[in-house]
Parts: sequence; structure tokens; C-alpha cells
Amino acid sequence: MRFLKLSALIVVTILLSLVIQMPTYLGITLFDENLVLKLTVGLLAFLVTLTGLLLLRAKSFPNIPIKEKLSLKLVFGWTLLTVLLIIGIKSIMQFFGVHLTSANNDDLIQQLRSHNMLFMMVNLHLLGPILEEIVFRGLLLEGLLRLYPKKQYTAIFLSAFLFAFAHTYTLSLSLLDYFIFGFLYSSLYYQSRHLRNSVLAHILTNSLITLLSIIAGLLLQ
Repeated sequence: MRFLKLSALIVVTILLSLVIQMPTYLGITLFDENLVLKLTVGLLAFLVTLTGLLLLRAKSFPNIPIKEKLSLKLVFGWTLLTVLLIIGIKSIMQFFGVHLTSANNDDLIQQLRSHNMLFMMVNLHLLGPILEEIVFRGLLLEGLLRLYPKKQYTAIFLSAFLFAFAHTYTLSLSLLDYFIFGFLYSSLYYQSRHLRNSVLAHILTNSLITLLSIIAGLLLQ
């Protein structure tokens, strides 16, 4: 019975990982000539999706045990260290001729260079992290912690892996950075059982990566 529940939880997570892409899809494909309408449609789709996910979480897990409250300084510190760790790992791997790339990243870069730049910036640094954290931490990890209350590290590992897989859909080294970030978000959620910490870390991660990419681009010009 537990295996069936685990399988159902994984399938639902994968399906929801596709559903939460709907605001992005609508935002970048509709009303190319009208930025206001593009943003409006994308935000409305986000609000509808957000409401549905929160209702699903409230119904599935009505009594979530809130643990210790993590400080913003702690969340920011671990996020910064994780970003630096990823940069270090990628630098070492590139030194040995191994380059970590993914179709997901390539498509994102193309969108940021197009007329969809403003919507994608909002989506990347706010809307996307919120929806992803509800799915992968608020639903998946919470479900795993309840299925396996004495195997919390296994639950954290599995949620981080599925988070990475949903970003690459491959079983390769391209999973690595997503997995490490997913492990950070899952660990922060487990420490408090509150979505605020993982959402904040996710937003900070994307913002720091964007900032560093802009700085690197300017230095290379």
C-alpha cells in the first residue's frame, strides 16, 4: 500500500510540474504585440494555478506541524554558500572539459533575449519559484515525510532528485546543479515545515544566478 501511495505521489508530482508551466506558456505565446495583455494573462494564469495548488495542499495535508522558525540570515547564508558551491563544481568540471548544459537553460536564455524578457524576468524570479516550491516541497516532500516519517533524508533526497529531473528530463550530469539546489530547498523546508524558507531560497538563488550572469557578461565584453 505504501508503494502504491509513493507511486501515485510521484506521478501526481510529475503531472503538476507540467501544469505549473502553463502560466509561462501562456505568458510567452499570447499577445506578442501587447506587453500589458501578456503580463495580465500570465499573472491571471499564475493566480489560478496558485489557488488550485494551495487548495490541494490544504485538503491533502490539513495539519502540517510547523517546527522551528529559520532566520532570514540563515536562509540567505545557506543559499549563497550553495550558489558558490555550484559555481565551484562547474568551474572544476569545465577545467576538465565537462560542460553542464541543458535544453531548459538554453530555452530560458533565448526567451530572456526576446520580447518576452520582462515577463520571463518576473516569472523566473518570483512566479516560478513559488509554484515549484508548492509542488516539490509543499506537496511532494510533505507527502514523502508522512509516508516515511523515520526516513526524512531519503524523502529529502527523492524530492531533490524529482525536482532536478523535472528541469532536465534526463539522467545525466545536467541534473547535478538542480539536484543540489533542490536538496537545499528541501532541507530548509524540512527544518521548519514552512514554505516561506524554501520559496525565499529559490527566489534568491535565481536572482543571484541572474546577477552573476549579467556581471560575467559585462566583464567578457
